[in-house]
Amino acid sequence: MMSFLKSLFGSTRQFASYDVCPEIFIRFNGKKEYGPHKLEKIMTYDGINSSDTIEARFSDETLWRPRKYFLNLWDRIPPSAHSRKRLENEGIQFGSEISEAEARRLLKKKQRTKLPTKRQVSLLQQFGISLDSVTNREDANRLIAERKGRERKAEENAARARRQNQEAPQIEECRLRLEGLKARVGQLTADWHPTEPKDLNTYLDFLELIEEALEYARGFDIAELHSGPFYDPGTSQDYYLEINTDPTESEMKEFQAGIFLCYLRKGSDEFGHVKLLKKHLHSIVASPL
Repeated sequence: MMSFLKSLFGSTRQFASYDVCPEIFIRFNGKKEYGPHKLEKIMTYDGINSSDTIEARFSDETLWRPRKYFLNLWDRIPPSAHSRKRLENEGIQFGSEISEAEARRLLKKKQRTKLPTKRQVSLLQQFGISLDSVTNREDANRLIAERKGRERKAEENAARARRQNQEAPQIEECRLRLEGLKARVGQLTADWHPTEPKDLNTYLDFLELIEEALEYARGFDIAELHSGPFYDPGTSQDYYLEINTDPTESEMKEFQAGIFLCYLRKGSDEFGHVKLLKKHLHSIVASPL
């Protein structure tokens, strides 16, 4: 068991302080490596999926170790001279066993409890926020972030309203075009109730796709089925169609409606055509060539 752990983590390295710790390179799932970074960077690399394997190596060696090794090192490595000096300047008491990670946590906590900075005070005044309700920098940051968020949302809503007002005449034209297209699609199927896009560009793209899908579906008529091999983009294969009797007009409409709806959903012809043919045109047998 010990030999396995040794092979996994390698020999444990000791450093007198964070100052002398080599930089590290980081990689995901054994692929491209990123770096060099300071050791603290390992805290921000946690992968996209839970199954991701994250490893790192010191810049002065080639051995890759699991992320956990560097997280443990981060929690126990002695602080840098800079962090020690900052702790002393802030009057923060600390023991000889303190780590760089704990030093930073103490410094961050101290910073949050200090009085607001001049810049924070200026921003609070600009936003009309009473300074009597702000006791420290953490409160100031929270209030400033909340106000900026509200202002940003208000600006976005105003911009959206201006854009909708400018696009209103063209949106109305699109709505009329959609009504005309709905009538044409209704000749194939009544079971189609599209949701209107909210912005002009999306609406124009949607209308173009509908027209494209309708034209494509209409192309599958009796003459087309008799014209030769039937190509299915969904399987990238040609089929021989054995037509015992021509499909009825109702069956052809159902088939074309299926083609239309699939084209609209996929945004292209990359779907199973033969599957739809077998579903709607029972008098036709399709055999791969």
